[in-house]
Amino acid sequence: METSHLPALEIATRIPRLQEALADAGVDFLLVTNLTNVRYLSGFTGSAGRLLVSDAGVVLLTDGRYGEQAEAQLAGAGVAADLEVAGDAGQRAALEARLKAGAGRRLGLESTSVTWAAQRSYAELIDPLGGEAVPTEGLVEQLRRRKDAGEVARIEAAAAIADAALAQVRSRLAEGPSEAEFGLELDTAMRRLGADDLSFETIVAAGSNGARPHHRPSSRQITAGDMVVLDFGALVDGYHSDMTRTVVVGEPTPTAARMFEVVLAAQAAGDIGLTQQGDAEAVARAGWAAFAIGVSFMALMALVMLTLPRLLISAFIDVGNPANAAVVTTAVTFLWLAALFQIVDGAQAVASGMLRGLHDTAWPMVLAAIGYWGIGLPLGYFLAFPMGLNGVGIWLGLFFGLASVAILLMARWMRRGKIPG
Repeated sequence: METSHLPALEIATRIPRLQEALADAGVDFLLVTNLTNVRYLSGFTGSAGRLLVSDAGVVLLTDGRYGEQAEAQLAGAGVAADLEVAGDAGQRAALEARLKAGAGRRLGLESTSVTWAAQRSYAELIDPLGGEAVPTEGLVEQLRRRKDAGEVARIEAAAAIADAALAQVRSRLAEGPSEAEFGLELDTAMRRLGADDLSFETIVAAGSNGARPHHRPSSRQITAGDMVVLDFGALVDGYHSDMTRTVVVGEPTPTAARMFEVVLAAQAAGDIGLTQQGDAEAVARAGWAAFAIGVSFMALMALVMLTLPRLLISAFIDVGNPANAAVVTTAVTFLWLAALFQIVDGAQAVASGMLRGLHDTAWPMVLAAIGYWGIGLPLGYFLAFPMGLNGVGIWLGLFFGLASVAILLMARWMRRGKIPG
């Protein structure tokens, strides 16, 4: 992807910050062998390169394949580093000469990226000089944790490409492709939108395959009603995006809708828990956003049930058969009741999650018990039997019981810590 329109990466500022950390780490030199760290510090993108960093200076060691590339990339990044281009023996000799000329004798190695054989080889260089090779951990990674504006912009660009790619091909799910076919189309879309590469092998997991966290796309056909887990990402100028989406093919089943409620409630609790430290306005925004999304989704599902009841029922019985007329009439009535029930059930589920985010767990349980046992079941019994509404009465009782729970939970939410509504 062309990145000239993005903020420049602040590569030249990184090695000086690393040099300041060497003394605290107890080393005089740091040999950077992790290629991601080499690129972060120098801008060099070759597949073979090492950086030797000390207070006295920096040298990039690479082979003849990358001489011109390394020179250009160091200059482009504004990194003041010497360049040694040689084969294995020449690089070893250059490394030994730098160690001999240095003021110290402790050579730090990146412990998570150096093999045992490599460690012994480096020790053979430094030991005769009266020094030692010592392990280090996270010196460069600690610098990488804080992103500059250029890094953030590239991550955003990678995320935008992945998001746009899914939007382009998502409709294909309804056409019944295999997992592998859809994965290929998603990968191709990301490439066409400018991704340099994929962040990792794309995961497309339909139906029960979604239970496997690292499922590989297979020949399994995607069909209506499937919940499809998608895990994918794009790479832009060395920076990755990583997105996980779960998509329902066609109309979600009641089970899928309920799963959405539970996940949304859990997310609301997490968002609120992360933002509640001294920021009531942020808590309110997180809570109300989750509530609005949850209730809106359930209302949309209810609208489908209210407007297309016969279509939904036709999945189970022949609605055109006169012999089924009484069953269809009853089913339509109960589907309308289920639609209303779904809205208040979603509202109380999300409201309960919002309160859990404030570590308020006892009152949601008490209020739910009041709604179910104190209001819903007694009212349902009264409407069903003394009033003669039968099954309709049971459902109405449960509806009013859950509505009461939702109202009570939201009242506590607004009162808890005087959070604005």
